[in-house]
Amino acid sequence: MGNLENGERFETYCIYGAAGSGVIELNGATAHLGKIGDRLTIMSYGHYSPVEADDAKPAVILLDEKNVIVRESGTVHC
Repeated sequence: MGNLENGERFETYCIYGAAGSGVIELNGATAHLGKIGDRLTIMSYGHYSPVEADDAKPAVILLDEKNVIVRESGTVHC
């Protein structure tokens, strides 16, 4: 993750919440790396075989201040 407000960059894990809730929360030690209202860049990565990598395409999702999707490209695989 990257915090656009203070420049912090960190790696963490995801805990799924209720779909559509709009909740994005920092827990544990990462809670000290941001505050409510900070804009975050959330990045993920995957391991692909050479064949899978040929078809892999990035997904980009932009949210508004209430974490509602305003634009997306690509497909997110969860």
